[in-house]
Amino acid sequence: MSLRDRLPSVPQRPNREGRRRRAPRARANSVALGQRGIPIDTLRVDGTDLDFRAARPIGDAKLYTGYTDLERDHDDLARVEVRARDGRRGVTLWVDEGYPYLMVFTGDHPDVERPALAVEPMTCAPNAFQSGDGLIRLEPGASVTTTWGIAPQE
Repeated sequence: MSLRDRLPSVPQRPNREGRRRRAPRARANSVALGQRGIPIDTLRVDGTDLDFRAARPIGDAKLYTGYTDLERDHDDLARVEVRARDGRRGVTLWVDEGYPYLMVFTGDHPDVERPALAVEPMTCAPNAFQSGDGLIRLEPGASVTTTWGIAPQE
């Protein structure tokens, strides 16, 4: 998947079926998670294995990674793109400013070969009920509206 100059970076790599995936493009940061999946730090992605701002294969990378400081286009949307190796087909996930975080999972388990790549738009950081990071607090009767979508690419 790749977020053409939009989101925190996540890789694009060929999977066992020969597809190439690009991950979200990170402006600068990933959310470092501890053993229990609870954030322990925010780290720059520049020059790390988590930097997918330029499209590249995901390969054997095991991702259970949060991204923040997403790069956005002129339309204020952040985008993550997943494309086939030949580049002809793909899908784009787009999120508005109501989603400042993305979680990216490669779905690796000891007894399962990588079945998929998941990208989860998030309105707050992992563990936000404890940390308050990105948590939206609404007064009684108030509401919030966010928008996201998935678009096929041919």
